[in-house]
Amino acid sequence: MKNISILFPIFILLILFSCSENNKVRINIVGYAKLEKFSIVLNDRSKIRIDGKSIKATVIDILPFESKVIYDKIRPVEFDSIYIKSNGEIIFNSYAGDQEYEGDFLMERYGSCIRIINTINMDDYFASVLGSEMGDGFSFEALKACAVAIRTYYYERRKEYAEAGYDINNADGIDMVYRGSSFATQKMYRAFMETEGLFLFDKKGKLALPLFHSTSGGVILKDEAMTSGFYDEIDDPVLTYDLDEKNIPLSASSPYFEFKSLLGVEDLQKIISGKAGRADIKDIKLKYFDKTGCVDFIGFVKEPGNIEWMKAYEFVSLCQKNGYHDVRSIQFIVEKIVDGYLFKGYGFGHLCGMSQYSAETLAEMEFSFDKILGKYYPDCVVRKTGYSMTDILFDG
Repeated sequence: MKNISILFPIFILLILFSCSENNKVRINIVGYAKLEKFSIVLNDRSKIRIDGKSIKATVIDILPFESKVIYDKIRPVEFDSIYIKSNGEIIFNSYAGDQEYEGDFLMERYGSCIRIINTINMDDYFASVLGSEMGDGFSFEALKACAVAIRTYYYERRKEYAEAGYDINNADGIDMVYRGSSFATQKMYRAFMETEGLFLFDKKGKLALPLFHSTSGGVILKDEAMTSGFYDEIDDPVLTYDLDEKNIPLSASSPYFEFKSLLGVEDLQKIISGKAGRADIKDIKLKYFDKTGCVDFIGFVKEPGNIEWMKAYEFVSLCQKNGYHDVRSIQFIVEKIVDGYLFKGYGFGHLCGMSQYSAETLAEMEFSFDKILGKYYPDCVVRKTGYSMTDILFDG
């Protein structure tokens, strides 16, 4: 028996979702604005305005920290805003390589740098995110499961940016990965088409905020593990053990399943600079979540009795931001050796919500996408929008 008092407000909300599925989405492109310089290669249909003035150009160089632009090799010119209507694909080029984008771009002064907003059709955005997060090599049922999670995450997350001037960020670690038009393949569009109108709701009938990550190390943590304090006690931090019937981790076939990283004292000082000081590190201590092998806090011993504790999630994020990409998750141990500290661990990502490589293993075991979602979001239900408001797929 359906709870009509819960379903009726959902019905109104979901009609709005259905009507807006083909609307535009504004993505805050966070990476390029942090570079000293990048270039945009325009196509012959592109239109560009710099501070309201139409400009003819084929290549423009952007200097974000100076708020200057160089177009067609003319001397640098300061700008307040740049508007680009791509009318097709344009190429963003930096030291990291080329990236293709479609849609409109607004670049404007924002503090001491610039802000870059890309506006595209929502279905193109969703397809690109799925392709960026997973890709054509994944099984279709795994892709469909992630499509439902992506759609749900976007609609819930964008509420937090209501006053920001954009709907979502494009970076992993902030929101979902979005890498432009070349990742929006036909397989990605099809995954969204075949799950059209499906969302994850919690048991109170509210839209969920489903987290997902690349590779599980054999355990899926509850979301609150990401924000717990040093003295917080989570009675049971485990959402589910991510193992098959032989107790083999479901993500064991992932190329990111195991990692090792040797970090010297200077490396660690670079990583934690500004967070835990730069005094010599004499040792490392670890505070684990119970029954998980996952580190809650990492402690840097400066001298006897003086330990600087840092949330392990923050430490892994700082490793990534400083170019130490081999420290991939909080599921690790540390061995002190002559050359420094050897980090050895499992998994890639925050280890909360659905593991994409685990979902792939389940898909290969002939799990349907609804069963995959049921495993990683056990406290949620999937409901289809539409006039019948039919509950489908599984009960949470």
